[in-house]
Amino acid sequence: MTDQTWEKFPNVFTPALKKRVSKEWAAYFTEFELAKPLLFGKRVGCLWYQMALGVTSSRETYTPAYDATNLSRDMDFMISTIEHQYQTERNTPGYVRLCFHDLYYRNVAARMREQAILPLEGPISLRDMMAAYQNYAEVNNRSWRSDSALDDPAMICAWAGRPDLVEECLTWGLDLIASFNEKSRARSPIDPDAWVAKIRLLTSDPERLRQITRDRVVLHKLTKIPYQDFSDAAYKEAP
Repeated sequence: MTDQTWEKFPNVFTPALKKRVSKEWAAYFTEFELAKPLLFGKRVGCLWYQMALGVTSSRETYTPAYDATNLSRDMDFMISTIEHQYQTERNTPGYVRLCFHDLYYRNVAARMREQAILPLEGPISLRDMMAAYQNYAEVNNRSWRSDSALDDPAMICAWAGRPDLVEECLTWGLDLIASFNEKSRARSPIDPDAWVAKIRLLTSDPERLRQITRDRVVLHKLTKIPYQDFSDAAYKEAP
């Protein structure tokens, strides 16, 4: 019989255990700030990029997941997009049982680094962002209509002063809408002309998008969170 080389945790989360688990995960996400226990994030342009360790109702397990929020949307609440839950080696949604945290979290954290929806370290470009949204929308076509994943890329590119990329986002969005309408047939097709008109309006005033972002950073208490500009943005926002 071999000696156990890992520490068995209690079965249920406590505030102290949340702090400890957060600290141990933080070692794998050094460019993210611990915003609150079990929630890490950073700001990239007008994007809030976060990784959360979501505790289940039993308080016995947690589920690592990424998502992003476009802070240039004029809303008082967060709308998360491009969500990605931790996937096991079998490509199924996974979780970590708290009592086995010390045994498994290092491998799970390593896999989460591999599965990042955007680069975790170093520069992040607008094209990285666009690719992340496009991948999400194409893989998760059941859900992108109900959130802002279709609209956000153009808004973010407008915030960043890149009208050329706004046009690319429009082209991509129209292609996706055409594909969706073809597959859905008579089931609630999307009017492409109405969508283009909406995006033109949303992206017509980049400075307004920037002011909305500044206001929401204050509203959501993100002023002390690490900030970086998109590497290929024409507009740079002082942190």
